[in-house]
Amino acid sequence: MVKRNPNFGKLASSYLFVEIRNRKEAFMAANPDAKLIALGIGDTTEPLPAVIVEAVKAKADAMGTREGYQGYPEPYGEDDIRK
Repeated sequence: MVKRNPNFGKLASSYLFVEIRNRKEAFMAANPDAKLIALGIGDTTEPLPAVIVEAVKAKADAMGTREGYQGYPEPYGEDDIRK
């Protein structure tokens, strides 16, 4: 029988963006006069800029080939897409 990795039990049970919202609300409740610039989630009311769409498409096309496949990216993202 396969043993469960004990580190799975250390994972948070909530979704990251819910956690960000909860911490922001708690901070603002404790500091009502604070001026907070929240950069944690972003604005999903606007479409992605065309340059981003094209970069993601190009990367996805490359990842579909043996030559272009790179495996998992670094945690902060792909440098060539981030530029």
